[in-house]
Amino acid sequence: WTLTLAWGAAGLALVALGFRVLRRSWRYAGLVLLFLALVKIVTRDLGDVDTNVRILSYLGLGLILLAVSWGYARFDARAGGGGRP
Repeated sequence: WTLTLAWGAAGLALVALGFRVLRRSWRYAGLVLLFLALVKIVTRDLGDVDTNVRILSYLGLGLILLAVSWGYARFDARAGGGGRP
């Protein structure tokens, strides 16, 4: 779990920093890290947990992904849809 949390935190930080300095490549790198963390959670981390915990974890992940996509769409519009590559 520690590695997964580190990837997720680094991904969120890169996305936020990419919006702050208007670097699209940093935002994309952050999204890739978030995707890798998600794949690791689904394939490795939740493989041996109880069904109820797994269901709650997937619901939580879905809410986090919705929040990230909403934030990305909102701040991308503010950043002019791109910025520097």
